[in-house]
Amino acid sequence: MAVVLDRIGAVMEQYRDKIQEYLQEMTPLEAAGWVLAGFGIIGIIAGTLMALDDIHDFGKTSYPGHPSPLHHWMYGIIIIALSSVALAVGVALIVYERLYRRMGHG
Repeated sequence: MAVVLDRIGAVMEQYRDKIQEYLQEMTPLEAAGWVLAGFGIIGIIAGTLMALDDIHDFGKTSYPGHPSPLHHWMYGIIIIALSSVALAVGVALIVYERLYRRMGHG
C-alpha cells in the first residue's frame, strides 16, 4: 500500500505545477462550466440508477400494488433530461472560455 501511495504522490508532484497553472488561468465562467458539467454527470448517473431501480414498473403508472401515479423511473427520466441539459451547458461554457475567448474573440 505504501508503494502505491508513494507512486500517487510522485505523479501528483509531477503535475502539480501544471494543475496550479490551469486553475490560476481559469475564469469564473469556466469554473461554473466545470461545476455544471460535474453536476450533469452525477445527475445522469443518479437518474439512470433510479430508472433501473424501478425497471419492473417501467411504462406503468398506477396499479393496485402501487396506487401512486409517480414512479422512480419517471423521476429518473426527468433527472436524466435535466442533467443532460446541465452537462451540455457546462461543456458549452468550458469550450467558449477555452477556445473562443482564449483565441482573442471574446
